[in-house]
Amino acid sequence: MKLVARFNTSIPTKKTSTELFSEAEQEGESTRAYLTRFNVEMLKVEELIEPIASEALIKGVKEHVIWKKLYVLPYRSLSEVNQLMENHIQIEGVNVLRHVCSCFYKDNQHQ
Repeated sequence: MKLVARFNTSIPTKKTSTELFSEAEQEGESTRAYLTRFNVEMLKVEELIEPIASEALIKGVKEHVIWKKLYVLPYRSLSEVNQLMENHIQIEGVNVLRHVCSCFYKDNQHQ
């Protein structure tokens, strides 16, 4: 009996689509890291219900700019949400590069 109990507890349990609502962007976590983590958790869902997964992904977003863009969509398929988030991530990257370049340019002008 002990062997059966140990075996049953070692089997990873599958998630349900609604459990994805427990995944949220953490303080200081980048949008890219959150999206990656969410997608890993989503792969653990046995019978994914796409509209629920889409809503859970949106509700977990803490970054206000992207959240507003996601909520204005009348129907938010999972692929649309992923695409919007990927676009936002690229824009974030460009903005960081611009900031770094402008700081470098300013520093070099003072020398």
